[in-house]
Amino acid sequence: MRSMKFSRMAGALLQRTSRNNGTGSRTSTSSGSKLFLSTASTQSDRATNFWVAAVGSCVAYHLYDKQSRTSTLMEKRQDDNDNPETRPWYRRYPTLTLERMRGSVSSSTSSNSSTTTTTNNAAPLDNRTQFYGQCLQRQLYQPPAPYPAWVYDWDGKMNDSCTKEALSTAQGLQKSSCTGTTRHILLVRHGQYEEAPFDDRKRCLTALGRKQAQLTGKRLATLVQQIAQSKKIKAHVHAIYTSDMLRAKQTAWIMAQAMPDNIPIRDPDPDLNEGLPAPMIPPRPDLPGVEEEVDAQQERMERVFRKYFYRADPSPQFLQAWKDNAAAARNQNHTQDYNISPSGTVVPIEKAPKQQQPPKPMSRLPPPDHEFDIIVCHGNVIRYFLCRALQLPPEAWLRFSVFNCSVSYIMIKPNGYVSCRMIGDIGHLGYKETTFSGAHGLLWS
Repeated sequence: MRSMKFSRMAGALLQRTSRNNGTGSRTSTSSGSKLFLSTASTQSDRATNFWVAAVGSCVAYHLYDKQSRTSTLMEKRQDDNDNPETRPWYRRYPTLTLERMRGSVSSSTSSNSSTTTTTNNAAPLDNRTQFYGQCLQRQLYQPPAPYPAWVYDWDGKMNDSCTKEALSTAQGLQKSSCTGTTRHILLVRHGQYEEAPFDDRKRCLTALGRKQAQLTGKRLATLVQQIAQSKKIKAHVHAIYTSDMLRAKQTAWIMAQAMPDNIPIRDPDPDLNEGLPAPMIPPRPDLPGVEEEVDAQQERMERVFRKYFYRADPSPQFLQAWKDNAAAARNQNHTQDYNISPSGTVVPIEKAPKQQQPPKPMSRLPPPDHEFDIIVCHGNVIRYFLCRALQLPPEAWLRFSVFNCSVSYIMIKPNGYVSCRMIGDIGHLGYKETTFSGAHGLLWS
């Protein structure tokens, strides 16, 4: 009704303006001296008519559109859009939208063949079922608890009764959380190497790669020494681990020569070799054979992660000291003696007050120990380790960049907490020594 009213008002205004214009044009012909003014007035009135008509039309359309939006027909149309059965397929199934855009094939079909969905809860999953058109559903890592929950028993060490009992108080006390052995894992990517030969036995370090390894060895030696001196703690490098690929073994040997202590180099571990550890999200369509490579390497990557990432077992001295402290705390608890009267009432026995006895000295826990392990391996493996150690989706591993001879630092406390202190640190390398395989510097695609 409002729109009709404003339309009539706009029409009346136009008619009134037209009559005024007509009168003005007739009176203007009575004298030649007023011809120019009459013509200008007519043009101005015509412009006024145009803008009045435009404004009136806009007001009428706005009111009509607002009224139509609140009408019963529009409300019914909105209700239909909210109904999943009447939505377009690209709104009902966002997974199918992405898959059709990428040309993927959806393989999860309902029994009545009326709807086709690809979701995390779809059962059973086919081997070719896609996850939002970005990777195979079956290749996704299934965490013990939904993200972002933290799994405290991520390494299975808390299943041991002694370890769980000994560390139960340390989880609630900030100062006690450092009691025991803290593991420091230093992940080093190998130096720059010759990429032209396909045979790994010929892919040796370049001259720049050897220089990178030497600088990294000096950096780690200084790092461990400074940590021990600043915190006045006992710290030592337990061993250097390396993959079985030539470029990693050469890097580990050069690093050990640059470090002052005689650090043992363990036998090369083929499980640390390079590979595709998990699907890549976002995907890399330019890389062929990703799904087959992930199927071949995924089990090995998970196995090698569990081999090197775990909390340290408490020492026998720590367990004994903790048991002595617990026993002393129980003996210091005050106990009250009671007696039962003939009527059956429980009556406390009054005793002469005794002088407060000082508590017995409790056994001192052993000083905290810090153990450093250096693992020289490859970029994909390191990025996968970072995601798994921090309990992040492993499918995000390609979003990190780790340069040649970069240092990534993971700390595992005795209570199982994990902290990342460095990711791909190259502060010990100059800009000219910074490489990512064959690319130099930081600006590369």
